[in-house]
Amino acid sequence: MADFDDEVTSAELDGDDLYLISNKGAPRGRIVRATASAPSLATATEVVPQGPTVIEDMSRALDGFYLSIMDGGIHRLRRLDRGGRVTEIPLPFDGTISSVFTHHAEDGALVSLTGWLSPSGIWSVTPDGRVVDTGITPRPASM
Repeated sequence: MADFDDEVTSAELDGDDLYLISNKGAPRGRIVRATASAPSLATATEVVPQGPTVIEDMSRALDGFYLSIMDGGIHRLRRLDRGGRVTEIPLPFDGTISSVFTHHAEDGALVSLTGWLSPSGIWSVTPDGRVVDTGITPRPASM
């Protein structure tokens, strides 16, 4: 499917579709789709071209792929649907996404998010793109 020189950094299998983040010729990353039954990066279809931001990781859920994006030192979250459309998911504050957790049979995601002035927390992303604090992570006392 791919060699070290292809610079594939992430892969997700969705039925017979294999989605890959490749940095070869696209240092900020691009997403391509190949078939799992006959995988070949040479014949893969580009789904998300390289843009001005860095595609760091993707995680598959029932409602699409959640993309962790680095934008000049700040993380962004986007969702790629199976039709190839990418939508921005507004986060409650600027910061760092340390992890995106999904399950292939469930919509939405859980995101570990930390801000410069906001403590680390686990946030839930609903299928309609709302981001809600789960309350799982204890908050420090207010001053």
